Amino acid sequence: VNTFGLLYSWYSAVDVPEGSATLPNIEASGHVRGICPTGWYLPTIDQYNAVNANYTLNQINSENYWINGAASTGGSIFEVYPAGLYNASDKSFYNLMGESYFWTSSAGATIIALACSIQYGCPQMIIDNFNKGNGYSIRCVKNDMHYSIYTNPVTDLSENTATLNGTISAAVGSVTLTANRGFCYSKTNTMPTVRGV
Repeated sequence: VNTFGLLYSWYSAVDVPEGSATLPNIEASGHVRGICPTGWYLPTIDQYNAVNANYTLNQINSENYWINGAASTGGSIFEVYPAGLYNASDKSFYNLMGESYFWTSSAGATIIALACSIQYGCPQMIIDNFNKGNGYSIRCVKNDMHYSIYTNPVTDLSENTATLNGTISAAVGSVTLTANRGFCYSKTNTMPTVRGV
């Protein structure tokens, strides 16, 4: 466990009851936290595709433990240990030190979900649908939320009032969440009207 970590069913990874058709909770960031700690989330299939497109398997394999002795050449912060898998159909463990599988937050049909596999005999990552009951590794990705605050020029300017508004945006990866808030100052009203979306 200290070297290879634990293996999880897809249900456990996304934190829904085993065998259920319940969809995982999608947070405001647009990601599925699942069993990841607060501030972290399970990667999407697009994120694994990005790793696959930008790194070779030799760059992401761990330095040790692969049965073919293929040590990492480095160059990636995503280091893969060959933890093998648990096959739910025959209730057996397979390929320790030869393969590694990682769940994504993406569900397929009722009993399948998307995962990626890294195998010692294959030159690239394989992304496919697998039985949600299988036991695979997971990776958690840290939320990289960035905030931007924009103010707009004063509108509705009169002798007694002025309306100001702005936008607060929180960007997480390529997803931007925006909240518009407005407020109004008044010389005569101690509780100005607050307008918001």
